[in-house]
Amino acid sequence: MVDELENNWLNVSSSPFLNGIYDSSDPALYLDQVVVIVNASLAKLATLLTDFPEVQAHLDRCWKPLAAIVAHHQGAVSLKQNPIASFALLRESLSSILACVGEIHSTNEDEPSMTPADQIIAMLLDGASEHFRATSYDINHPMMKLGSVVGLTQLCFGQSKLTSGLFPNINPMLPENLAAMDLDKVGDISKHSQVARFPLLVGLLLTLKRKWIHQLERIIGLEDALVARAYLYVALENEVYPKLAEVMNAEGYAFPEWASTLLLGNYNWSNE
Repeated sequence: MVDELENNWLNVSSSPFLNGIYDSSDPALYLDQVVVIVNASLAKLATLLTDFPEVQAHLDRCWKPLAAIVAHHQGAVSLKQNPIASFALLRESLSSILACVGEIHSTNEDEPSMTPADQIIAMLLDGASEHFRATSYDINHPMMKLGSVVGLTQLCFGQSKLTSGLFPNINPMLPENLAAMDLDKVGDISKHSQVARFPLLVGLLLTLKRKWIHQLERIIGLEDALVARAYLYVALENEVYPKLAEVMNAEGYAFPEWASTLLLGNYNWSNE
């Protein structure tokens, strides 16, 4: 699906299993790899929709923010000694999640979704909570509710005027405050990310899967949807997933159920 000889970030440095950026206990280790694969999967699906140019253009707008979601997060966790840059990059990752949701719910590029950020966050967290229960993932569901407040706070990092106008009850984290803090008290950015970004991104992937896989028949018709999905699944299950499984096995990783079920297709990851 992607030329392995291309010397770009997506091919060379994006994989969490190979780039050494992630802590092994951080669920983003698996989640961001899922995002990279879903990015390629939806890009492939878009190439199969040439007979539906408006649908293809809509799908293109939906998958294109995914690379930024991962890249900005990797930058954030890499800059441990620069909290201002870390939080700014985490904000950009969160902003791309919301932008992607907006594209999903807006079929016309000239008419962006006007759903408020707090409503989008609540919707994504609700979807993630249901997914975690269905896959028996051990997460503190009451704590997930904090994700809405933490997410808004981080989205408004460095944007106090915007915050005061749109979210009067949210106190933004400001660069000047971080600059004066002891680095040990700032904390690991990945912990901040786990509270807000992790469940929001799970919710986004579920929304993408529901829109472009489960509802594809409604968008382009039953026969065309069956054909497009079949071509996509063959490419994934014969080319992409076996190679990924080899890398994971060699590095000692295995997808947990909550992560593997976010991927597209019917590949049996439990046997890997």
